[in-house]
Amino acid sequence: MVRKSQISERNRPRPRRWRLLLKGDDGGAAMEFGIVAPIFLTLVAGIVQFGFTFGDYMFLTGAVMAGSQTLSVSRGTTDPWTSTVNAMVASAPLLTPAQLKANIKITVNGTVCSTDAGCAATLSSSTGAAAVVTATYPCNLTIAGINYAPGCKLASQVAQVIQ
Repeated sequence: MVRKSQISERNRPRPRRWRLLLKGDDGGAAMEFGIVAPIFLTLVAGIVQFGFTFGDYMFLTGAVMAGSQTLSVSRGTTDPWTSTVNAMVASAPLLTPAQLKANIKITVNGTVCSTDAGCAATLSSSTGAAAVVTATYPCNLTIAGINYAPGCKLASQVAQVIQ
């Protein structure tokens, strides 16, 4: 029969064994992975977040283009401002409509218009002039809880000739 003291003595590492464990390179890869993994994952998360922000910019640019095209052919209509804003919201389904609508600026022949009546009156006498649509949209560059660009805004502007 084996005594309890023999088992504990058998399992206890000897001084020579400790030296071998310290000299070996077992676990080196795990240690390197533990150091590099957080940096790598933060970099990947940053690339993904930048991709989302760039996608928002592309949607914003497409929305401004659609709004500008709608405005340039709205001469003679009763609701040019509303149709322009609706065209912008419809062409950017992944952007938040409230944030997009809050930051739209429509200019006809250098005059800012913000109502249907004002835009219709300015458009009726501005054939061949420029219709400019400008919009801004807030961007989010938060990675791992750190906002790298607080107050960041995406902006796009397109001008079309009024038909």
